Amino acid sequence: MSVTADIVNAITHHHSELETALAARVDDVVTAARTGRSCDRPVADLRDLLSHDIVPHARAEEDVLYAAATADTLPPLVAGMIFEHETIVGLADRLAAVVTATDAAATAYAIQAVFVGHVRRENELLLPALAADPTVDLPALLPVMEQRFATYQAANA
Repeated sequence: MSVTADIVNAITHHHSELETALAARVDDVVTAARTGRSCDRPVADLRDLLSHDIVPHARAEEDVLYAAATADTLPPLVAGMIFEHETIVGLADRLAAVVTATDAAATAYAIQAVFVGHVRRENELLLPALAADPTVDLPALLPVMEQRFATYQAANA
């Protein structure tokens, strides 16, 4: 396996970890709402995941991976993916203001739906295109992206 393929696998594995963590947090919110328990703790846990992991990851992707996506066919895809990041951030902000358990569950589901589709587009469309582009050096970009991710995490701590 090539170094570039290893990088793609590392990124898709991280996406899978984020998706699993998000699904667990969303399930906790929905279960609390469904059973009539307080959603305060599950919503706080979901907000923590969003602010400390998902949003910093998204910002690092924009700064590094998306900036590298300059091939003629990629800018519309990247623009759409940035729109999805903005949607997730907007829903995260809405989650902070929900009043009812029903609103919390609906917002959590919406975040998950946008995120799952976004990750699929990134894994199946963007990353293969970047890996195939001879002008993109994914192995060189990964440490930069990891550093940006850490910087955004620290800013949200």
